Amino acid sequence: LHKGNGLSIRSMISGSVAAVFEAASAETTYMDLVNALYAQVPETKSQVVKIFISAEPMDQYKTLGEQGVDAKGEVQYTVEEFSVGTKLTQEEAFAIFKGARDGLNS
Repeated sequence: LHKGNGLSIRSMISGSVAAVFEAASAETTYMDLVNALYAQVPETKSQVVKIFISAEPMDQYKTLGEQGVDAKGEVQYTVEEFSVGTKLTQEEAFAIFKGARDGLNS
């Protein structure tokens, strides 16, 4: 368990801490966490991110404080299929397509 200066965001898939949200507070929202994850793990921008608190999905309309989460504690996340509504920069989209093309060519 990470006990540094921020909230750890741990991957439920790998089990490792993928990001640390140093600005986390009792007022932190679901979207704050997702945006922190996007900033530190850019490949999640093209996926649907689900945040979990103690193996239960985080209520997207409540803050960490309202859900009893320590701002220096930990949440978990997992990702699902490509999110059609996600806006990517040209460089981010190019990297995704290049990775797919390289995978097909190998």
